[in-house]
Amino acid sequence: METQVTPSLPEAPAVAAAEEKPLKPAKPTKPAKARPEKPASSTTTTQKATAGAAAAGAEKNPSKRSATPDEAVAGIAAAAAAAAANPSPGPVILQPGQVIQGYEIMKPLGKGKFSIVYMAKHLSDGLMCAMKKINIFDMMVPKQREKCMKEVKLLQSLDHPNIVKLLDSFIDQHELLIIVEWAEKGDLKRLIRKALANETRFMESEIWEYSRQLAGALDHMHAKRIMHRDLKPANIFVSLDGSLKLGDLGLGRFFSSQTLEAFSKVGTPLYMSPEVLHGAGYDMRSDVWSLGCMIYELSMLRSPFKSDQQLSLYDLFVRISKGDYPPLTETLSADFRRLVSQMLALDPTQRLDSSKVLEVCSAQTAGLAAAAKKEAS
Repeated sequence: METQVTPSLPEAPAVAAAEEKPLKPAKPTKPAKARPEKPASSTTTTQKATAGAAAAGAEKNPSKRSATPDEAVAGIAAAAAAAAANPSPGPVILQPGQVIQGYEIMKPLGKGKFSIVYMAKHLSDGLMCAMKKINIFDMMVPKQREKCMKEVKLLQSLDHPNIVKLLDSFIDQHELLIIVEWAEKGDLKRLIRKALANETRFMESEIWEYSRQLAGALDHMHAKRIMHRDLKPANIFVSLDGSLKLGDLGLGRFFSSQTLEAFSKVGTPLYMSPEVLHGAGYDMRSDVWSLGCMIYELSMLRSPFKSDQQLSLYDLFVRISKGDYPPLTETLSADFRRLVSQMLALDPTQRLDSSKVLEVCSAQTAGLAAAAKKEAS
């Protein structure tokens, strides 16, 4: 029986916790045939949809190619229909005052069909944290559970000042619970909206510093061969001191998604790279594209591929595929505009990697700090 989530919960909690991507239930194996286990897929919903469309096109044309926008949209529509035909139960709701493995539930902060985020308190030290309770159906399969927890432990090993610290994780009633540090001032999406409402702009020096922080965090992940896979302002959190922290650390590989629900949550794939949208797969430089989109948004207060008019999914795919976005204002330095352009290169092989982005941003912030110090003296 599906558990109904309290309607009063907000859809987008301003806490350091990942937006969920719904999971398709695992297919049961036949007892007579013990098949070798396949590795966990790192393919997202859009990749699956567009890859399926590309495969369909490849039957007509044996030469290898990526999906066209028409094929990609058709693939998404097919996946959406499949999602609607296979609804899945939602997560069990925890009650304030309830204690789970040493964490007391304070209050719910937000919900989704497959997860709920709570404010929680660690009873042993009184530390406030965010608890994300995720319903992952493969947790009922021992080998899948072991795989997932191994990956979670890898994420837990990340240690960087600009990455939301994954404090703890465990499985309770076939649901994964992830404990992360508290983000006191919400997320980057909220910060950008505030700037828009106040009709203010971020100074270029601020954007360089934000970019340095995020590039440093991303480079730390990439050095450990961990991809983020879902970089967007809603997954970047703001600490009490104003610094930024990456959240939602690469767990997307476990949330094989129902496309319709995924797109209703995310809205539109504004931060997805062309190669991901065309089903060509995700790699480290796909993360760099997404970061480039966010740096652009910090400077222009809008996504590079967002339009004043309502865009169809097809039109958006075409726009991203062509790298069609308004140029950055010339009030920004040539170095800044060059960096964004190199991060948004259509060809992934021509795109900067995270270490180079960090190098450029670190040099710029150091130079700006030295100039400010000299001017003040």
